[in-house]
Amino acid sequence: MAGALYGGQARRDPDALLHGSIARFSETPSLRGYLAQLYAISFWTGLPWLWRLQQPTLVLSDDDDPIVPVINGRILTWVIPNARLEIIRGGGHLFLLERPTELAALIATFLMAAE
Repeated sequence: MAGALYGGQARRDPDALLHGSIARFSETPSLRGYLAQLYAISFWTGLPWLWRLQQPTLVLSDDDDPIVPVINGRILTWVIPNARLEIIRGGGHLFLLERPTELAALIATFLMAAE
């Protein structure tokens, strides 16, 4: 079920979520935190204000995410004036947790170039 929900590595390896940080499993999310997440994904959007961002912005998206399609990353890149889109090939919804070393290097390169 996790593969269908998250895509990416979880789709290819059903135990992939168990290989990451133990912090994800150490504490049960609070009801307040869960409800805040539901509110954020259901109603709130920052889209009307993103055009005001002036700093270089790295938008990370993935191409195997059933929850947040890559078109969302393309929209952000279109709206934010100085944005660059990086699509993580084979990445699912949890690509930051599945491939931390690769993503840390990508982010570090972006930050160094922005200086």
